[in-house]
Amino acid sequence: MKRLILLSLIVLASSVAFGQKPKKDGPKLDVADFNAKVAVAQWLVEYDNVAWKTTDVLLKEDKAKIQGLGAEWFCFKDDKQVWHAVYGKLTEKGYVPAFHYVMAASGEITLSTDKIDQDFLDTHAKALATSSTKFRSSVPAGSPKCNQYVRRNADKTFSVWLLPAFQANGVAVYGGEGIYTRSILPE
Repeated sequence: MKRLILLSLIVLASSVAFGQKPKKDGPKLDVADFNAKVAVAQWLVEYDNVAWKTTDVLLKEDKAKIQGLGAEWFCFKDDKQVWHAVYGKLTEKGYVPAFHYVMAASGEITLSTDKIDQDFLDTHAKALATSSTKFRSSVPAGSPKCNQYVRRNADKTFSVWLLPAFQANGVAVYGGEGIYTRSILPE
């Protein structure tokens, strides 16, 4: 009896699985595009994790030094796949880093004294400043605060995401994001 039931289930399952004909006019999934978007989302999640954890460490630093920071702080992953966070200020002479944190795979965060290429710092900070200015000019005053994410692309352009953040009053906001991709290198 058990064999008959098992055989019936196998036959039924196989007829259901093979009995459906694929739709020819239905939506098609662009797998490459989907995978590229998933990779960006994963990168944004990692970046956000580094940003949150290093900001917590930063807030324990000297308050006077923190007061001198600009809005152009950012995170990046180096060639060895290690995350860094740099907090500083963009000036007329270039980006001046004040704090450079390195986050190990274990989650341990250390303050680093290693130098970072000045052109790397300057171009990332300028990409953030440019996109932030453009974004602010396109939204009403008093709009929700956004988190910023910057990444240099393989073609030497920069992509900057400005995504709604938790607000100072604890309210979570959705929508109104900005994504900018452009070159800030000299023409």
